[in-house]
Amino acid sequence: MQALHSHTGGEQNSVAQIRELATAELHDAVSRYLPSLYRRAFRYVGDPHDAEDVVQDALLSAYKHLSQFKGTAKMTTWLTAIVTN
Repeated sequence: MQALHSHTGGEQNSVAQIRELATAELHDAVSRYLPSLYRRAFRYVGDPHDAEDVVQDALLSAYKHLSQFKGTAKMTTWLTAIVTN
C-alpha cells in the first residue's frame, strides 16, 4: 500500500510540474503576443473596447482550460484559435 501512495504522490507532483510549465508558457506567450492577439480580435469585432473584452475573455478561458492544451501546437496558435473563436 505504501508503494501505491508514493506512486500517486509522484504522479501528482508530475501533474503539478506540467501545469507549472504550461502556466509559464502561457505567461510568456501573452507577454510576447498580446498586441497580436488584440489586433486579431479587433479585425473581427471592429471596436477597440470589444476587442479588449474578447482578448480578456479568451485569456481567462485559456487559463481555466490550460489542462486541455496538448502541446501539439504552439501556445500562441492555441491562444489565437481561442481569440478567433
